[in-house]
Amino acid sequence: MKNKTLIAKSQLKPNRVWHYIFLILFLSLLLSCKEEIVQQEVENRTDLLIIFTTESFISSGLSSIVISEFENQYECTVILRSFNESGALINHLQNANIISDFADRDTLRADIAIGILSPHIYRALQTNLFMPFEPEIVRNINDRTLILDRRHRLLPYSYDFYAFVYDTEIVSEPPKTFGEMQSSIWNDKIIMIDPKTSAIGMGALMWSLGIFGDRGFEQFWMSLKNNIVSISPNLNDAYASFIAGGAPIILSYVSRPAYYREVENIQRFSAFIPQEGRLKEIEFAGILNDAENLFLARRFIEFMLSFDFQSHIPTTMWKYPVIDSVDLPYGLASIQLPVNSYSERVFEQTQFFNSTWADEWSLFMR
Repeated sequence: MKNKTLIAKSQLKPNRVWHYIFLILFLSLLLSCKEEIVQQEVENRTDLLIIFTTESFISSGLSSIVISEFENQYECTVILRSFNESGALINHLQNANIISDFADRDTLRADIAIGILSPHIYRALQTNLFMPFEPEIVRNINDRTLILDRRHRLLPYSYDFYAFVYDTEIVSEPPKTFGEMQSSIWNDKIIMIDPKTSAIGMGALMWSLGIFGDRGFEQFWMSLKNNIVSISPNLNDAYASFIAGGAPIILSYVSRPAYYREVENIQRFSAFIPQEGRLKEIEFAGILNDAENLFLARRFIEFMLSFDFQSHIPTTMWKYPVIDSVDLPYGLASIQLPVNSYSERVFEQTQFFNSTWADEWSLFMR
């Protein structure tokens, strides 16, 4: 009898083990289904807007102001995913477009892209990822040179001018023209930015193409070569070298000294644009063709061109707004610009946007 009892108990143990195994599997499946349901609820939310942008939009402080305003106005949630700069953002959008696996595409998708710079605009448009959208508020943009895409797939929301920033404690009298910049007195005095890795570097090439043409382009840069002490991959690295004393002149934007005076309390930086003429760099945003929330995407583009959004640009991004009704801080309003403008001439020459110029520049700048 005792042996039978032992046998019976031993026969129960395997059943109890299988019971626990099935329980664990069931709970795992239940949790997995719950996570999937939650994920589907997030994907299907009509109050969710996903924006791909660049780090400058976030680090400037603009996003923290305008995003909360938009969320409060439309009772929605905005998710921002940032990339180093304009080129990296476009690369990501292109990769997302060719990935067929839905699980991977879900982590890559967005409703809006904001932060595409003018040197990259035609590359962005060639992807065919953006849909046309011309809200009535576009009429607020009085400067028509800011609208580079007549189909309104990418709309402008800020701009600046290429310039050279210099340290007034080292350089008392900066060069006045591109011709003077080629003088040997500026040997190892200039920090440049690589056009293959940064939009501002590409913008400088386009600027020189507009002024010197495709024939004088190489001659200008070859003459300037000995005056360039270093070529940085991006603006942040270039400024780190500039502030550390790597060189007293750096390719930058005309508004940058105003930022340093007003925000960083650094008074010694100033900027010059060579007398030959100025060139704009414009920042764009657009709605993606596969946007899942078209209503909020369209409302955000309209909001982007409104006074409520535009009024924050001068004192966060330290750039110019695209509508005239915004008052500029003194640091921007007092900037004197050259009379000549190359923006219209350069923007009409679509061949200047070709990346082969950067490849050619890299060869003879070695």
